[in-house]
Amino acid sequence: MRYFVFSSGFQLASAKAAQHRLDRGVWTSVHFGDMRRALSACERLILLEADPKELRDYSILLYHCGFYEQSLEYLKLYQDTKSRPLRRQPSDSLAILEEDAVEKLMIRLNLILMEDGWSRPSYARNFLGNNSEPW
Repeated sequence: MRYFVFSSGFQLASAKAAQHRLDRGVWTSVHFGDMRRALSACERLILLEADPKELRDYSILLYHCGFYEQSLEYLKLYQDTKSRPLRRQPSDSLAILEEDAVEKLMIRLNLILMEDGWSRPSYARNFLGNNSEPW
């Protein structure tokens, strides 16, 4: 009986926290990922300079947030970094598919530049602007 009370209290608290996140514009729960935290983690990995693929991943996150100009900058930086002579060329099929996806994203970002300029959609302005946390 005691477990049932804890479970329902936990569920109520989770539901309230989820509603608060939705009201703020955070569309995923912390359990499955928060875009601000993903961006922050990627920024830290970039600072460690361990793998240039972190630049690519950060660019993709920025693209999904609607920050197209910054996304293109980081994709260009990624391509410059991977084209250095000490870097080896992709050999397996997964790496080739990843590089193909990078090229397609570069094309898409350039098309967005030609069509709209760099104006961000309104949801992107509000998405990262509110830093209040319910916990």
